[in-house]
Parts: sequence; C-alpha cells; structure tokens
Amino acid sequence: DATTRKDDLAVFDHLLSPQSPSQMQAAAIAALSKRRETDGTQLLLIHWKGLTPALRAAAVDGLLSRAESAKLLLDALAAKKVLVMEIDAPRRQRMLQYPDKTVRARAGELFAQTVNADRRRGIDGFAGAVAGAVLRAARTSRSRRRFSIGGPPQTI
Repeated sequence: DATTRKDDLAVFDHLLSPQSPSQMQAAAIAALSKRRETDGTQLLLIHWKGLTPALRAAAVDGLLSRAESAKLLLDALAAKKVLVMEIDAPRRQRMLQYPDKTVRARAGELFAQTVNADRRRGIDGFAGAVAGAVLRAARTSRSRRRFSIGGPPQTI
C-alpha cells in the first residue's frame, strides 16, 4: 500500500546517505533496482552525487535493468543532474546498445554532444598551442635576421 511504500522509501533514503556504510548503500541500490515503481529510480538519482564511483556503477547497472528507469537516467543526463563523464565507458556502451531503440537513440544523441564538445575543446587547445609556437618561431626568426652578428641590421 502507499503508506508502506512511503516508509520503505524513507528507509532507502536513509541507507543511501553518505553516512551509511558502502555495503548498506550497495544493498539499497540492489533492492531499489528490483522495484517497479519509479520512486526508487528517482531516489537513486537524487543521491547520485553522494555515491562513490563503484556505487554509481551499480546504480547505472540497476537503472539499465528496465527501459523505464533507463529513460529516467537519460532525463537526468539531459538535465545535467548526472554528467556523462560520471558514467564509465562500458556502461555508456551498454546504453548505446540497449534493446529499446528509443533509449539507444537518445543515449547516442547525448553522448555525441558531449564527445563533440570535448573534442572541440581539445582541438581548440591544440590550435592555440600551435598558433603560439608559430608566433614564437616567427619572432625568433625576425630577431635573428634583424640583429645578425657581423653585418648591418636588416629591415623586414
């Protein structure tokens, strides 16, 4: 009944707190992953930031056990409540190969946006470094020509 579910969620909420031992948190994640109600999924996502990487991996495994909870995970990713970089590569791959095609497609879109942004930052950083190196080389070359030893200064 509704009262029992509410009491259960209060217990799970307490068990998922960072003050609980990781074994208790892992047990709570496993139990919530088996529940059909989305309240448990929401609770996992609410506690996401307080979970260790190992517990996050277990939470993702549980969330990917049903399409409904996988879609809520994707919603959290889209809202930046869960960051793509907080999900390890094997689990991202599982999402990209998920049996439900809507989950697969949305995961592909969300992960592509992040990868493209990361790639752009890397390219921009590299381009800036190359431009700086070229500028320094040009300055050095002009200085050498302008102040050549043994002859008159040259104009450029």
